[in-house]
Amino acid sequence: APDGPRFRCVASLAAGGSGLLATAAAAQRRRRRRRFSAGHTRRTAAPAPSGAEYQQEDLWDAAPLRYMYPSEQRCRVGTWEGVEQLGSVPKPWRSEAPFQFSQLRSLLTQEEVAKILGYVRQRPDYSTDMDSVDDLPVFEFYPMREGEWLDIQMEGLLEPILEDRILPFVRERYNCPDAAVGEILVRRYLPGERRTHATHFDQRALFTAVLGLCDPDDYEGGLFLQPGAHASTRRFPRIDVGDLLVHSFDLQHGVHLYSGVRYSL
Repeated sequence: APDGPRFRCVASLAAGGSGLLATAAAAQRRRRRRRFSAGHTRRTAAPAPSGAEYQQEDLWDAAPLRYMYPSEQRCRVGTWEGVEQLGSVPKPWRSEAPFQFSQLRSLLTQEEVAKILGYVRQRPDYSTDMDSVDDLPVFEFYPMREGEWLDIQMEGLLEPILEDRILPFVRERYNCPDAAVGEILVRRYLPGERRTHATHFDQRALFTAVLGLCDPDDYEGGLFLQPGAHASTRRFPRIDVGDLLVHSFDLQHGVHLYSGVRYSL
């Protein structure tokens, strides 16, 4: 999200890319841009890791590899109590701690998700502007931009969930008490439209949260995490209806839909 007086806090939570994003201060964003530029340069030249599950020629045809969470714990946030799955993937180009991320199981009820999905499916005005990542039509719309709600119905559906569950979790887990919602983005992946979203970092964000709207049994692929330079490091976490996956800005990720229909928020 762009700079502005509403983002004077340490971080502002927004939704963009493929989920909810937390906007960093301007100086942090400048540092990240330099880091990302260097990272993209390295990525194109990096060799495949040894022991890769994929052969080079089969990368785009092989079945997606599922990410398996190594641990989980009980979690309570707001009025919700349930299971938090704890994920971790290595940072291949650094010796520091690995990427860590969380998935909250059934943070939203089936009824809450059904109302959201029913609304976004019937929206007629998905934008077809060119995407900043891959220059393909975006097929997306913004219920919120720069901290301002643009869609009254989505505000009614999402604001109680954001205030009671999502924001309290992000503020506590990432020790960021000033996090605030800045943008919310809905994107669709339909046959004949967009099927992928190229590997990228969320350069305008501190945190990204992705809400499961569609049953993962109804499509193959979806959101992937790619910690390494080579596509063989891709792993696809299973995000069930109502699950929320939260990760930091520097975890490389994207979307690849092999079949089916997916809506993301």
